[in-house]
Amino acid sequence: MMMAKRLLLMLALPLLAFWVCQTTQGIAEENKEARIDQKVRVNAEFTITKDDNPTTGYEWQVDYDKEYLEFLGREYRSHKKPWDKRLGVGGTSKFTFRALMPGLTRIIMKYHRPWEQRPFPEETINVLIY
Repeated sequence: MMMAKRLLLMLALPLLAFWVCQTTQGIAEENKEARIDQKVRVNAEFTITKDDNPTTGYEWQVDYDKEYLEFLGREYRSHKKPWDKRLGVGGTSKFTFRALMPGLTRIIMKYHRPWEQRPFPEETINVLIY
């Protein structure tokens, strides 16, 4: 009986070690393959600028990990000039964040009309904080 337990243990340990190595290697490769859109130091501020046109009812929904990032605000600037008589002229929105701790995180941005139920495309911005 004792011999069977030893044999089972001798077979199980290498399999467990192999599984752990494969799992950690997969995580490392997944992070290595992620494109980095922003590199920022801890406590530094950075902005993301997006085309915007709130007169059409569309707005940016921003999702992010509050453990890594602090949202400082959004500023909209219209492209409309004072002499321009056109309606619905778009502009740009600047989203400002502060990096809180080192790591790899992402910001997911969705441009949508809040009352519409259809799926909207998302844009993922990968942020490396060092």
